[in-house]
Amino acid sequence: MICFFLPWASVELKPVNFLNKLFNRHAKTEIVRISGFDIPCMANRESSKEVQSVVKVFVSDAENADKKSYLVWFVPIMAIILACLTRPAAKNTTLAICVGVAGVVIFLAATIKILVTRIDNMAMTVHISPAFWLTLLAYLALGILNIHQYMHHKRSS
Repeated sequence: MICFFLPWASVELKPVNFLNKLFNRHAKTEIVRISGFDIPCMANRESSKEVQSVVKVFVSDAENADKKSYLVWFVPIMAIILACLTRPAAKNTTLAICVGVAGVVIFLAATIKILVTRIDNMAMTVHISPAFWLTLLAYLALGILNIHQYMHHKRSS
C-alpha cells in the first residue's frame, strides 16, 4: 500500500532538437517522478507527455487515457482486498486458490505488459522504479501464500 504513494516511474525528458543540443551544451535533462497515486491526477490535470508515456504501460491505447488512468487506483484496492481475503482463505480451499491465482495473475500480467511495452523514445525515457516492482512482488507473495495455504489444506484433508 505504501508503495502506491512512492515513485513508480521516473521519466527522463531529453533535449531532442539538434540545434538545441549543439548550441546549448548545458541543456539538462528533466526528470519527473510519478507515483501510482499521481498517474490519474496528472493525466486529468494536464495533457503531459510524461504521464501519457507512463499510462501507456498500463493501458493499451492512449485514447481516453485520462479516464482509463483511474484504473491504476485499483492496484491498492485490489491489494487490500486480496490481503483481507488471505486470512479467511486459510480455512476455505476454494477462496485460497482463487486469491492465490488472482495474485499470481496480476503479477504476471503487469510484468509481461511492462516487458513488452516500449516505454521510451528519443524525447524521453521511462524508468520503472523499485517501488512499482515491490508492489508487484507483494501481489506475487500474496498469490504464493494463498496457493501454499491451498496445498497445505489439501494435504491435511
